[in-house]
Amino acid sequence: MLTFINLFAIISGLSISTVVSHAGTKEDIARVAYDMGEDPLLLQAIAKVESSFNPNARGKIGEIGLFQIRPEYHPIRPEMSVREQTRVAIKLLKALKVECGKKVLQCWNMGSARTAQKNFNKTKYETKVQNAYKDLLHSRSFSSIKGTVIAHEKAK
Repeated sequence: MLTFINLFAIISGLSISTVVSHAGTKEDIARVAYDMGEDPLLLQAIAKVESSFNPNARGKIGEIGLFQIRPEYHPIRPEMSVREQTRVAIKLLKALKVECGKKVLQCWNMGSARTAQKNFNKTKYETKVQNAYKDLLHSRSFSSIKGTVIAHEKAK
């Protein structure tokens, strides 16, 4: 029997376990973001660009987790849950909004000191996050349906 999850996995080229895992990760990010007064789609877009929703991702220079945060600058550990990683990311995002204003995504990607040193126009990173945001926004109703189907599948 071809289920909604199987169909989505076939269309997207992802495994079924990856589809279910990404849905759960997005859900956790959204819940924490709502609780902390942040835009859940922005956090999901950053996670999509930074790690493709992989909470165990490791970066080239030591970044960790969904949001690729450097542990030498912020309190993040590899064993943190998705929700804990999201809380750290939101605290960092709020601080960067105060420090960097409209250049918050540049600061996220390059650090506030480096961003302040140069007068950057829109960066490729900002474009990637904005495109991911738009994709998530357009798939929002699809995500709701997917979440219902996943809950139904798990209940079987």
